[in-house]
Amino acid sequence: MTDFLDVMQEYFRGEKMLAWALVGVGAGLLGFAFFIWKTQQGGFMYGLAIPLAIVGVMAATVGPFFAFHNDRIAVDIAERFAADPSEVKTTESERMTRVNANWPRLKLAWAAIGVGAMVLLLLVKQDWASGLGLALMALITILFFVDVFGERRAIPYTDALHAIPAAEPPGDDD
Repeated sequence: MTDFLDVMQEYFRGEKMLAWALVGVGAGLLGFAFFIWKTQQGGFMYGLAIPLAIVGVMAATVGPFFAFHNDRIAVDIAERFAADPSEVKTTESERMTRVNANWPRLKLAWAAIGVGAMVLLLLVKQDWASGLGLALMALITILFFVDVFGERRAIPYTDALHAIPAAEPPGDDD
């Protein structure tokens, strides 16, 4: 069953790397928001810089917590797996079923926000709307990257969970 542990470690290593990448993305968004604040003016500047700065702060501050949280989850799963592989199969399969069910919903939500961003860019003739539309387009692009990569990492992990043999039912050893 080291195959499962290897796949599980790879899955959570990817989650941890994503968490640290979010710190960099957050810093980049903050830097870009500062650039916009210094080089633009009026509604366009506010519509673009404020959302980028808010998401930048969120990504930069949440990233480390997400990284440490994923480390703790991986250690917990490895310990539980050593004690009872079937329990891990059951509980993690249930959790991953919920996680995997969210990918299509999230993609639809990001697409709907993208349509809203396009409406702001093309139909609302206000500077703030152009800034906000661009900010939303940038943010959903990042979210699509995060979710597509996450979905790709989840597939082999979910497959490895399903490959864990079921527990033997208690019975006579006749």
